[in-house]
Amino acid sequence: MNLCKPRSGGMFAIAIAIAVACASASSSRAADGANALFFDDVRVFDGVRMRERADVLIRDGRIAAIGANLKMPADAERIDGAGKTLLPGLIDAHTHSWGDAQRDALRFGVTTELDMMGDRTRLSALKTQRASIAPTDEADLWSAGAAVTAPKGHGTQYGMGVPTLAPGEDAAAFVKARAAEGSDYIKIILEDFSAHSETMRLPTVTEAQTSAAIAAAHAEKKLAVVHVSRLRDAQYAVKNGADGLVHMFVEAGDAAFVQTTKRRKAFVVPTLSVIATMARAEEGRKLVDDARLSPWLTRAQIDALKATYGDSLDDGMSPAGRASAHAFRRLFEENFYWCMVYARWFDDANWPESKQAIFGRMPLPLRLIAPPLIRRSLCKQIDGHGMGRHEKDEIYRIARDDLAAASAWLGDKRYFMGDKPRSIDA
Repeated sequence: MNLCKPRSGGMFAIAIAIAVACASASSSRAADGANALFFDDVRVFDGVRMRERADVLIRDGRIAAIGANLKMPADAERIDGAGKTLLPGLIDAHTHSWGDAQRDALRFGVTTELDMMGDRTRLSALKTQRASIAPTDEADLWSAGAAVTAPKGHGTQYGMGVPTLAPGEDAAAFVKARAAEGSDYIKIILEDFSAHSETMRLPTVTEAQTSAAIAAAHAEKKLAVVHVSRLRDAQYAVKNGADGLVHMFVEAGDAAFVQTTKRRKAFVVPTLSVIATMARAEEGRKLVDDARLSPWLTRAQIDALKATYGDSLDDGMSPAGRASAHAFRRLFEENFYWCMVYARWFDDANWPESKQAIFGRMPLPLRLIAPPLIRRSLCKQIDGHGMGRHEKDEIYRIARDDLAAASAWLGDKRYFMGDKPRSIDA
């Protein structure tokens, strides 16, 4: 069985042609130096307001003009913007970017990442990359480099060597060294772990070191941003001149803190996704279950999104119980899941209904272009997995066998592993 043959008639060919044309145009512009694009009559969101009809001129990789009825230069390539929306790339204001993170960011529309602690040996290369307007498949990355943290404090537990600020050491000298390395801003970690545990404590920098580090950052003409998880630490940081907080405390705030923050014009990056994970809000699982997004996620990303902070559902399980739960989890995630992918995306009897449910609200022409492209991507995945190499009847037989095995195991039990819910039930 060959699922990866062209489907949906001419529309698939049109989608591929559009992608090839865009790639070819980009390559030819880079080769001949004609680096002007003219978006004609496009809807523009400029980051503040929506312009319903505008023209946008891009020259040499930068926005040269935005306005109504602009004159298109003779050397520009025209792109018909009718029915389309142009908007700035997204900014992820708190990341720790490793491996393919910059590529993944750009795939999802994020053109700028702000790294809040990372490999300080990359700082010079990152600046060079940001300054370039050459075509790239990676988002720009700004970084704090090494953070201001105490020996054995938060940020030292990840297995990489990092400089630390010991009690009594000079915070100003420490910050000066980070600026010399090329840190784009200075991150200070005020974290003793008391917000997360009644018993466990981490060493942290002192309040005096924090205020000295903030002053030193400003002397180096750098922003000073502070990691906090307690209201008291947030209050101290803002009162002593921090430009921003790059985590939000988990306890209730108060009006005085809000007024102080507003008066000092400090910003807050709340990292709500972290708080949602700690609150077990299952936001990550909702993303995994979103059929518009799931085809673009790697297996490692899916596993990370499904993870639950401080998961204790499996506490007390025997080794045999854990092994059985693991086997069923793999049955559903690595086998039955792909049967469902086939039923939803490749069974011609179901595809029209699936396509309408997933893409029906998308604007034209995206509603026409996206389905065959995503279907093609899924085709490669299901074929690589092996499920796509079976005939239709065999795929549905496998699905029935999986469900029968799960049903036989469950029997009269309320949950998979007995009378108590475990992570397999989630």
